[in-house]
Amino acid sequence: MSEDELDYYWAEISQVFNLSEEFRLEKAFNTKPTILSHETLTFLRDNPEIAEFVEDFILDAYNITLREEVVPEFWEKFNIDDDIDTKSAFDQFERAVTHLRARIVSFNPGLQELARLRHACQTTHKPLYGLTDINEVFKLQLKGSLHAQLPVNYLELIKKFYSQAFIVYYAR
Repeated sequence: MSEDELDYYWAEISQVFNLSEEFRLEKAFNTKPTILSHETLTFLRDNPEIAEFVEDFILDAYNITLREEVVPEFWEKFNIDDDIDTKSAFDQFERAVTHLRARIVSFNPGLQELARLRHACQTTHKPLYGLTDINEVFKLQLKGSLHAQLPVNYLELIKKFYSQAFIVYYAR
């Protein structure tokens, strides 16, 4: 296996999984690949240690993006004051969740391709954090990041959100 071949595979992997520029090797592709080529899947299937490295690397890269970008953006949507009214708290929460959902959806193509890679390499049975479904692993990473970065006075906001949500529910 030549270094050029490895560079080609990594360039394709980094583009398919939309890795940040610091992890990319730029190679000339006629169009940006959205799925791994048959050659790359075959290479990874034939080299299970490298396939496992790629899987771990992709999940780690996604987790870093969650921790450093997505979750801080979510919590920045809140202006948590003790005197915030219930309707404002509800609106902030709604905007934050809508933005979070939009950011999370952008990970779906990569997660689907990672699931396809696991299937091609016959590693779908291998548990990660006790889970075998890649989407569930990603959700667990998201929940962990959200919980780890909770603002100090988030409980008041949550109370106000639910009190407004129940008012809306019972008004129907």
